[in-house]
Amino acid sequence: MLLSVLRPRRPGSVPLRTLSALALALLVGCASSGSSSPGGKARLRVSLHDFAHDQLFELVSVSHTSPVDYYSKERSDASRKIQTDEAMDAMLNELEKRGFDEYLKDGPAPTSGHGVVARSFEVERGGSLSHWEVGKGSPPEELKAFNDCFLAFLQVYNITSSFQSVQNDKGDAFFQDSKARTATGGKP
Repeated sequence: MLLSVLRPRRPGSVPLRTLSALALALLVGCASSGSSSPGGKARLRVSLHDFAHDQLFELVSVSHTSPVDYYSKERSDASRKIQTDEAMDAMLNELEKRGFDEYLKDGPAPTSGHGVVARSFEVERGGSLSHWEVGKGSPPEELKAFNDCFLAFLQVYNITSSFQSVQNDKGDAFFQDSKARTATGGKP
């Protein structure tokens, strides 16, 4: 009787043992403190700045920024999201597979596009900074690699929860301003 519960009842159904193993793996992964980093890339911050739309997206590892400390304070924006060290390592490995490291340069990313730089990544690993920028004059193969990394980064960013309280002196006008910026491509 017990074996019949563990075996699939019809083709394509998932055995209970497989579901249990998956649930256990998710529980262990979710219960992890995120403080260990087998890939050695702990204390990681990856920022993406889209100068054309004046948008900043930032992912940091738990080793870089404590979620309790960070989310407990009101901020001017909610562009930073905090992810586990393991997820950040996995994301960075995926970006590296897409050519990320090939284009990185030492030092911080520009703080403004000046009409030349359209987008940039900035990576902080421990205390060192590196960046990758694209814009007018970037070769097509570099633009393709950047866009592949851009999309992979945004997928992780979009599935990462954030519990940030933002400063809002405007009441419901805050949301109207946001809609106006979106409709005008980032300009109020």
